[in-house]
Parts: sequence; structure tokens; C-alpha cells
Amino acid sequence: MKILMMILMAIISLMFMASKQSPSNYPKEIEYTKIASGYYSNIGEPYTRIFNNTKDWNRYYSLFKPSSKAPNTPLPQIDFGKYTVIAIGLGELVTGGTNIKILGIGKLKNVIQVTFRETRPGMGCIVSQAINQPYYIVKIPKTDKPITFVKFVEMRTCERRK
Repeated sequence: MKILMMILMAIISLMFMASKQSPSNYPKEIEYTKIASGYYSNIGEPYTRIFNNTKDWNRYYSLFKPSSKAPNTPLPQIDFGKYTVIAIGLGELVTGGTNIKILGIGKLKNVIQVTFRETRPGMGCIVSQAINQPYYIVKIPKTDKPITFVKFVEMRTCERRK
């Protein structure tokens, strides 16, 4: 019952907010291409990064160290005259079960907005005891606009077996 009330309140709030905005305030969707995603970036701190040149992209990608879980893959070649690269990483985690996904990228009047979801295991979930560093990298058409990030965290529910 409590969950149903929360969902109902969220729907009413969204309807109210939508009535206050005109369609020109909604983000215009930007096409993006996934370059890479995975669980073993070897980068320990959480990050959101934007790349508009080869030098910075090469420096970032050099942090991906080869291991048995993350083979040494070649550097993806990017034409920075045509594309901007966006990378998101969750940093080092000590258990498995967490992942990251970009939900959408939209263009507002003066900014690009990247919306992504971090999914975590909730109570009762069985997870591996493994160090990992989830990441997601995409490219979009070249932009000089500021890029902002909106993060949603989803807790997966798991039932314990009796």
C-alpha cells in the first residue's frame, strides 16, 4: 500500500511538472554510439569525463590496464573533428552485481544532458566477492556545449530462498 501511494504521488508530481513546461523545454534526443562498457576499467575513483581531443582520450584509455578479466584491447580510434566522447565510471567496488547504463542523451537550449542508471543489488541478493570498476563509454556528434549528468540509482530486489 505504501509503495502504491508513493507511485501515485510521483505520477501526480510528474503530471503537474509537465503542465508547467512547454515542449521546447524538453530535451531533444541526441543519437549516441556505445564505444565500450564493462566491469573492469582498472580506474579506482568514480568519474564522468568528456573528451574532445586525441591527447586526452589516449591518456584516459591508457589507464585501462590489461588483466585476465580485461584483455588489452586496442584503443578505439575517434575522429574528434566529428565526435565528442563521454565516459562514466563507478570506481572500484568490492562486490559484483552493480552495473551502469546510459538511458539517454538530450540537448537542451544551452547544455547536453546525459542520463544514466546505476543498478545495485539490494537486500537478499547474492553477489560475488570480486573487485570491479563498472564503466560505460559513448560518442555523440561533436559539441562544445557544457555536458551535465543525471544519475538514477536503482536497487534490485532479491528474495531469499528458504
